[in-house]
Amino acid sequence: SRRRLLGSGGQRPAPYEPHVAGAAVSNDGGGLGDNTALFAAYAALANEIVQVDNASPDAPGEYDGGGGDGGDGADSSMRADIDLGMRFEDLAFMHGGNALLGVGAVGSVYRATHKGVPVAVKVLTQTLADGAFGGLEGGGASGDGGGDAAGPAVTTGDESLAQEIRILCRLSHPNIVHCYGGCLRPPRIFVVSELMSGTLSGLLHLRRQRLPLVETLRLALDVARGLAYLHEMSVVHRDLKPANILLDAANTAKIADFGLARTKPKTYLVTRNDAGTVAYMAPEAFNPDVGGIGTPLDVFSLAVIMWEMAMQEFPWDGLTSVAIIYQVWNGRLSWMCGGREECGG
Repeated sequence: SRRRLLGSGGQRPAPYEPHVAGAAVSNDGGGLGDNTALFAAYAALANEIVQVDNASPDAPGEYDGGGGDGGDGADSSMRADIDLGMRFEDLAFMHGGNALLGVGAVGSVYRATHKGVPVAVKVLTQTLADGAFGGLEGGGASGDGGGDAAGPAVTTGDESLAQEIRILCRLSHPNIVHCYGGCLRPPRIFVVSELMSGTLSGLLHLRRQRLPLVETLRLALDVARGLAYLHEMSVVHRDLKPANILLDAANTAKIADFGLARTKPKTYLVTRNDAGTVAYMAPEAFNPDVGGIGTPLDVFSLAVIMWEMAMQEFPWDGLTSVAIIYQVWNGRLSWMCGGREECGG
């Protein structure tokens, strides 16, 4: 649904009132009575956006799903602490209403523990429906987590999740969700990551109070730092949005969900441009004449996210996907907020 998510009282946040230079930061901005923290936050964010741009090549490249040498998908770039030999029966899943953390087009994420450590486990939604993870309700499954002797067929979902694991295994950054490992062998493909406290989307749209500007800038800085790192690692996320930005207990923002991500390949692989979430997609995602797959896709998504954080409204709210594509294709970005006058035309 593209409707606004309202707070528990069913009331929308107060209309956006921009902070202007020279105005004192109120106590809800961290107890500060001057502009020092605000200006510092602006400067840090501006500097990091420059770093994102520097890490983003001008020309689109050729990207694939993360490489790997077959088997467990291990390669020389994989972190030394990654465990791709995890067994599904070693995962203890939570029960009740808090067990399911989220459901996507390919995978479902569950709250669990692995050897006593709280984790998030992403498994194929269809695999669960087909009973290949039979025993989830009992906290485990039989077998060693690997494929059977007959070599089960690899599905599109299998490939997407395996690709996500391969990319995550290369990454290590404070603003990227930490991956512990998982299993790349069908039929029990899963990925185990650190357990987070919430999403940026929830923070923006499920609370009745507006975020202080200093906090908004700090979160945007977290996302920009994570994105700059991804681009330095030649990774294009392709589905950057508040729902895929998770928050830990300290409210540090971390980029997650790399199911659509691509990396610079050793060999060319044709990849669809039109993947992602329409409201956050760049013009080249719809028009191949503008450009191909590349890091500028993520830079555009970051700009939309920053608008959403500042306004605490959904971008393109009330427009259909077709209408959004039309507006983006024609460069009519002022319509992101319905063409209202305060958007600048």
